[in-house]
Amino acid sequence: MTRNVDGPVGPAVDGRGARRERNRAAVVDAMLSLIDEGILDVTLERAAARAGVSVRSVFRYFDGVDDLRRQTVERHFARVDARLRHLDQVENDRAARIAAFVDDRLEMFEASGAPAQLARQRSELIPIVADHLARVRRRLVDHARHQFTPELATIPGAAADDVVALLDVAVSQDGWDGLRAVHGRDPDDIRRLWIEVVDRLVPDL
Repeated sequence: MTRNVDGPVGPAVDGRGARRERNRAAVVDAMLSLIDEGILDVTLERAAARAGVSVRSVFRYFDGVDDLRRQTVERHFARVDARLRHLDQVENDRAARIAAFVDDRLEMFEASGAPAQLARQRSELIPIVADHLARVRRRLVDHARHQFTPELATIPGAAADDVVALLDVAVSQDGWDGLRAVHGRDPDDIRRLWIEVVDRLVPDL
């Protein structure tokens, strides 16, 4: 290893940093993959084994369990954000924007059911999770408002806020879970129902 009076320098340092980042990402990926499989109470031992690292090393990569949970939730919410399209209102008519709005949420809720359930369960106990859950909920509200800006602009502000609130509640993770688990609806049925609901809620210019 190359050294100078200030200590290690050169590729060895860069290599350790890169390996550390790869292992950190591997642990987070392992957490997400286990949660995606429906294992909501993931232990450090199980995540470390899935990532191919030791439990002891996990504590070198993260500032405790809360830091690992925070980074896992952040990665999950980054995936959520990437699924939301912002269609140009001039180039896409109301029907196209309604379909995209519903399809984005269908894909997101179907793919993230277990992580979202875990986040809701842990939010009251882990402030970091609660903060990020609140952030993604605000993101979904903002996306609904943006997607239907032209239509919402035709009604008074308070009424527009009511429409956005109803959209957010009706086309939601809880709505998806309820329609699937309680009412036994398949994704095609949910898509049809949600398109009908959004069509009724969003004013037609």
